[in-house]
Amino acid sequence: MLWLLPPVLLLVYLLYRRRAPRPKPWAGVWLWQKGRARRFHPRPDLRLFLLLLGAALLVLALEDPPLGPSPLVFVVDTSASMAAREGKGTRLDLAKERLLPLL
Repeated sequence: MLWLLPPVLLLVYLLYRRRAPRPKPWAGVWLWQKGRARRFHPRPDLRLFLLLLGAALLVLALEDPPLGPSPLVFVVDTSASMAAREGKGTRLDLAKERLLPLL
């Protein structure tokens, strides 16, 4: 269900941008356009950020993530290099000893 997160966020963003009010011309519109042209980066829109954050949290809540411990998978190399002696045993034996407390 997490695959729904990007399309939902995109849809919310597009709907929000579509409903943005269009500026109405007034006497000082040239001054407003001149000031807007000087601005290199538009200010971040807090309402849009909160809306997208809420949509993301809603999708994550609907996903119902597990709250318990997750299963562990250990991958141990069994190639010839693991048969080499290292201290009191082989590298494979040492790897097994290190993994036993984690089981």
